[in-house]
Amino acid sequence: MGEITLGFKVLEELNRYYILGKITAGILHEINNPLSNMAANSTMLEQLLAGSDDVDINDAKSMTAIMERSAQKICRITEDLKVFTGSYAKEVRPGQKEGSNLNTAIEKSAAILANKLKYTVKIDYVLNDIPPADCGEQELLQLILNILLLLFDMIGGKGTITVKTGLEEGSLRADFFSPDCPERPFVSDLHETAIYVSQKIAERNRGRLTVDAGTNSPAQFRIILPAAHNQE
Repeated sequence: MGEITLGFKVLEELNRYYILGKITAGILHEINNPLSNMAANSTMLEQLLAGSDDVDINDAKSMTAIMERSAQKICRITEDLKVFTGSYAKEVRPGQKEGSNLNTAIEKSAAILANKLKYTVKIDYVLNDIPPADCGEQELLQLILNILLLLFDMIGGKGTITVKTGLEEGSLRADFFSPDCPERPFVSDLHETAIYVSQKIAERNRGRLTVDAGTNSPAQFRIILPAAHNQE
């Protein structure tokens, strides 16, 4: 039993490296853009301050505001990556009072994939008010990133993905689907591994991941997770 558990932990870690390989180029681009803005505006601000005794305070404020927004964007990206890689993650064991926000995890996952998706894939959100999930944030991010990357590949990197959250018999539900997904999409061994890891993550948290949710649902992927307990 211990060998099986250890084997899955290795597979789960390899899956995280697989995801990182898929998103690294986009993340570097998302960080490089605000860094370039900061460098350009700091140079212009230096020239403005050095070139005249009569400095336009509004110009200076505009430049510093751009640099601040750029720095905040970099901080958001790095914080989300730290959670995903395990450098910083709130551990939540089943039955604990506090949990992780499923809607926020979906938005963070989309932000991590922003550069990969933004030119060819549109995400439509229907995120309803739901309680926290009884699941760790790192696990949620890995689960959702896997699903979004799978759908991205299934639709050939072009089209629309809809994400809808809600409640189902007291549990949390998240549906991921695309009208652009072919009836029989190509699924590689890496895709199958990502699905397997994601299903095991959901099961470990007393939930489930359903692939191709059935004829009565348009969802290609459905996550069901228990809500965190709210005991005082």
